Amino acid sequence: MKKLLLSLLAVSSTVLIAVSPAKASNWVEMGVSTVTKETIALDVDSIDRVSQYDVKFRYLIGKDIVQASANCDSSMIMPDQGKPFQPNMSGATRNLLNRVCKGGTSDETSYSQRERFQVSQADIKTVRRISEYDFGREMWSTAIYNDLQVICTARSNGATTQSFLTALRNRGFSDARRDYTTSLLVVAEQSVCP
Repeated sequence: MKKLLLSLLAVSSTVLIAVSPAKASNWVEMGVSTVTKETIALDVDSIDRVSQYDVKFRYLIGKDIVQASANCDSSMIMPDQGKPFQPNMSGATRNLLNRVCKGGTSDETSYSQRERFQVSQADIKTVRRISEYDFGREMWSTAIYNDLQVICTARSNGATTQSFLTALRNRGFSDARRDYTTSLLVVAEQSVCP
């Protein structure tokens, strides 16, 4: 996922968009799950407030890293892979949601500047549906969401679909990566940021 994001950011940089480097991980132990008896840790640097109630983050349960979002109003956790669930609110899970929803490291200024474009689940599904390669079809929802935000930000700063396509050709990306980025461009142009 990092390689894809870096590649997409490289494309954006060719159209003179400044991009900040990826954040390092900062894991904080939240406690032990009462259900699985595994340690839960939160990457506090991954907390990204999408809206007043929706927060994206990643956490570790046992040895598994999970990309997820939480609805802070309903306490629902929605992993990118698997079904949404409303956890019992004891111990580690309560600590996780409290940290994510009330005391994380979300950057409110980046929210107000970056989140001008509404990306729906239908948009994410459309990117997966029109991608011809598994690379795009198997991409995490969070990655597609972030990539659409980058493209829309670049478009709002004057980048054109043609400038993206030229950059894709000039950078020598694989067919699968070009296909995925083209799918993003189609959805961005038709739905997210026309």
